[in-house]
Amino acid sequence: MKLTQEQREMLQNAADNLDAQIREDYSGRGAFGKTCFGFVTDKSGFNFGLALARELVENGSDGENLLEELTGAQSDSMGRNYIYYFPKIQWEGPAMTYKVEDKKLIITGTPDDDCESLEEALETMISNSELDWIAPDECKDLTDAPILGFRDQDGEATGERWAYMDYQAKDPLEELREKGEIVFVAPW
Repeated sequence: MKLTQEQREMLQNAADNLDAQIREDYSGRGAFGKTCFGFVTDKSGFNFGLALARELVENGSDGENLLEELTGAQSDSMGRNYIYYFPKIQWEGPAMTYKVEDKKLIITGTPDDDCESLEEALETMISNSELDWIAPDECKDLTDAPILGFRDQDGEATGERWAYMDYQAKDPLEELREKGEIVFVAPW
């Protein structure tokens, strides 16, 4: 089963309310590289399951229908946290991923058709990583280019950041849709 955009939003809201993170590309024990989605939390399985059920039922019939699909969760310990994952359910579409290579930040994946902005397309990837949007005035950059970078524990932008320099000539969201990848560079 693949989740719809509406179901993903419902699950993301539930995760936010439960102080959990959604992991859309988890490969559990015996999955042999096949990925599914899961919740990363510090709550025990029983407590988290009850809280998730309550969150979804409060969303009405759509939540109740989704709850039926979420039976059969498995869990793994991740040290201080647990992941509750659903081997038969995929986050719709391939996960957006990134890698840093030769002063470039390369983002790959296919955004949903209903995404209206690059920020929306990368929202889950950013929320599940250390990347964040950096405003040009935060680091005194003289550009209007979209900038992604890392922040320190105080929330300040660190020196490591990348900009989509073709922003005046190309729409980054359209490029991501067409090529399945966009490249941010570190011109600093």
